[in-house]
Amino acid sequence: MPAGPEVTLKGVLMLEEACVKKPEKGADKQPVLFALEGTPEVAAALDEILKENWPGDSMDAKQAIGLNEAFVKRLKYYLAPCELTTKNVKAGNGAIRPRP
Repeated sequence: MPAGPEVTLKGVLMLEEACVKKPEKGADKQPVLFALEGTPEVAAALDEILKENWPGDSMDAKQAIGLNEAFVKRLKYYLAPCELTTKNVKAGNGAIRPRP
């Protein structure tokens, strides 16, 4: 697969198993990035998600599930395997940590 243009995304990096109810078998240790900053498309998606799913000061469980599903559908990115995404998982640490 040819590489696309290089972009920088900022957001929350976590393991797949922490953000979905039933991760696919073998995907539980897959790191994913929930983008919050980066491209104009990310900014537009985040704005739309918050307008559609953020009720205000508090939310109930149904609203929280809807917000999470919107993030998963529109702002979840899988990372290509590299030292950052595989080193700590293979070591059994269960978390992705940046190099010091």
